[in-house]
Amino acid sequence: MAATRGKRSENSQQQGLRIVRVLLWALVYTVIWTLLSSGQGWYIGIPVICLATGLSYILQPPSLAFRLQHLPSFIAYFVSRQLLGGMDVAKRSFQRDASSHAAWVHYPFTCPALNTRIGLSALIGLLPGTLGARIESDQLLIHVLDERLDWKSEVATLERHLSKLLGTPEGGSS
Repeated sequence: MAATRGKRSENSQQQGLRIVRVLLWALVYTVIWTLLSSGQGWYIGIPVICLATGLSYILQPPSLAFRLQHLPSFIAYFVSRQLLGGMDVAKRSFQRDASSHAAWVHYPFTCPALNTRIGLSALIGLLPGTLGARIESDQLLIHVLDERLDWKSEVATLERHLSKLLGTPEGGSS
């Protein structure tokens, strides 16, 4: 009888955690929608939020535990890269020589943690001139606008910042 009560208690705790997880995902998607849409378009936003929340529940992406002490440096780095990227795009749009040095390149991951790898592939597209296309084993396939630039150190720096933010180990490929 005590074992049955213990199982019920454990099941109710797990169900409570699931509800909290769903509510947190709904909150995250609501904040994202609010920021992206300036608080408008809720007739589209509510179904999108519900769909995204449902998919997050079904697919159960790894929970993201941030190390808040690293958040300010991550934001500062990321915003600085955004500004540089904007200036780079503006400069390229005014150049007469439109020669292209775009290329597909492989970046070898240095962090073995899956959440860092997925985060890197998602965030790299927001850096200047890069787009993460596919994770291939221990490498990320990236499209770069100019292979002559130092894209590798930019990606490595982003990976380090992300690894610190997520509290995952650095160094050594898995």
